[in-house]
Amino acid sequence: TVIRTNRSLRETIKLTDEAIIGKYNVLQDENLIKSGVMPQVKDVFTKCEPTRFTVLWESELAGDVDFTGAKDMYIDVSMFPILDAHNELMNVVCQWVDITELKFAEQKVKSINQKYISLFNKIPVPIWEEDFTEVFAYFDTLRSQGIADFKNYFDENPEEVRSCSEKIKIVNVNKATVKLHGAESKEDLLGNLQKTFSEKSLNTFKEELIALANGETEIELEGEVKTLAGEPLNIWLK
Repeated sequence: TVIRTNRSLRETIKLTDEAIIGKYNVLQDENLIKSGVMPQVKDVFTKCEPTRFTVLWESELAGDVDFTGAKDMYIDVSMFPILDAHNELMNVVCQWVDITELKFAEQKVKSINQKYISLFNKIPVPIWEEDFTEVFAYFDTLRSQGIADFKNYFDENPEEVRSCSEKIKIVNVNKATVKLHGAESKEDLLGNLQKTFSEKSLNTFKEELIALANGETEIELEGEVKTLAGEPLNIWLK
């Protein structure tokens, strides 16, 4: 059972020493059994192995104790053994950190992401999610070399336009995009742009590169792509 607590724990859990010391036994806490971490907890006592885990802690499941009024919360728990000079277990230190607000924030973000994914897939307009990390790094390299006129640079180095198209990573597409390009699944389109680019596509892509290199965040262009079967498609890119 618990032999000592600090003020931070008492204030966090909203209990007094009288309610905790000599009464709460971590090995009888049903929260830890329910969450599946009890074997880790027991190893601290039997094998002297430290452990760390996160659980939803509910006062009514704390074991054979009266924790009426205690705060239910998500906690990040660290447990480590204290050994004597003969490496025998003397005590176990258990540290609780209230991460309830963090957990709720994570759940909110997860909910928003799920709604975004649902909208992303259901919207009837083809949408691509692209990673331009390597392209922006390339722009930085060109600037470090003194290049400022990107239109002139790409006009004189058309092979660099194709090279940039290979640097872009397609990380996601929606169902409308899959249908547009005659693909069986979105996995058929992931990777780089080469699968759906025609020679005319590079002209439009060059204008996109110039705009991005010049710091523009929005662009609208008419261009051409192709289906996976090679059929040309006229598109309006935004």
